[in-house]
Amino acid sequence: GRWPAPVILVDGRSGSGKSELARRMARALDTAGCPGVQVLHLDSWYPGWAGLSAGTRITEELLTGRRRAWPRWDWDRNRVQESVAPTWGTPLVVEGSGSLTAVTAAVADLRLWVDAGAEVRHRRAMDRDGEAYRPWWDMWAAQERDHVARHRPQGLADLRILT
Repeated sequence: GRWPAPVILVDGRSGSGKSELARRMARALDTAGCPGVQVLHLDSWYPGWAGLSAGTRITEELLTGRRRAWPRWDWDRNRVQESVAPTWGTPLVVEGSGSLTAVTAAVADLRLWVDAGAEVRHRRAMDRDGEAYRPWWDMWAAQERDHVARHRPQGLADLRILT
């Protein structure tokens, strides 16, 4: 069945600050007496640059218990590297573009949408990933727009955070 521990979802477009927020939340939960929180990043299972919707599907399957592991993507070799399983029953912070859908919202305890202006997001993404990301930015942004149009994650979020 569904994940048997608290789940926090952090969705937003590339460069919005999702990963940093997820890391901070995990540290805060640990400090507050909820140790062992796992931070799961969708970019470890998107199957390449055209894989946002596949990453969404894997996330839905993980959180609803239809899948217990994911195929870790090797970005350098452009192929699946290995299968990875989170520790069953530990609290999760799941972050990545495409993580918040009606399916995942139904099994999550807290749903966040993180956003920033387009120029800020682009600058952050290029600073973070360098020139390797530049040729893929437009393709990825189109997939994010499709996710937002199809799943309306902002409307599913408990909180909308502007960074």
